[in-house]
Amino acid sequence: MGLYPLTFSSILRRTRNRRLRAILSITFATCCLILIAGGAPEAASFPADPDTSGASSWVEAEGRQLLRESSPLVTLAAIEQAWNMGWVDSIVTFFPEGKIALRLDKNVPESASFTQKQASYMLRDSFRYRITESFEFLEFKYKASGKKPPFGKAQWSFRREPAGKTIVAKVHVTLRKEGERWLISGIRIQD
Repeated sequence: MGLYPLTFSSILRRTRNRRLRAILSITFATCCLILIAGGAPEAASFPADPDTSGASSWVEAEGRQLLRESSPLVTLAAIEQAWNMGWVDSIVTFFPEGKIALRLDKNVPESASFTQKQASYMLRDSFRYRITESFEFLEFKYKASGKKPPFGKAQWSFRREPAGKTIVAKVHVTLRKEGERWLISGIRIQD
């Protein structure tokens, strides 16, 4: 499939129509909330032909359609939104039950992997000492053949102190599929 420029925020920035921007924002927020709650509701609960006369029904229908087509792109978009908002618990919902490769600091070896609980504490601690200004996926690579896992490369701008200097770090997020969901298999931060 190749390399895709990825970011929900970049799509919003390029969209000049205010109504469309509002609809896209609501759609994305709806997708994130449903994913965080444990995935999309059963397809049987969706209306066969939603009423598209109002923006809210259109947004709801579009958001649910995206969730039915679960993909690594949707997962990375949800992670991007949660990271920007500082919602560590939302990011943790994408951690697998088994081990996760996590490198949030230079002192952690490249090959280190942690349990879901350990990784959760480490990520929470990292957010406690970093004030996020922005987080945006810049690249996404995924081949449907499945030979290599999907991954996204992001740029994270943060400060260590409220009045401190802005630091820009590269973040690599790798995914793996477990059942019907795409989960984080690794996060590597280089600042």
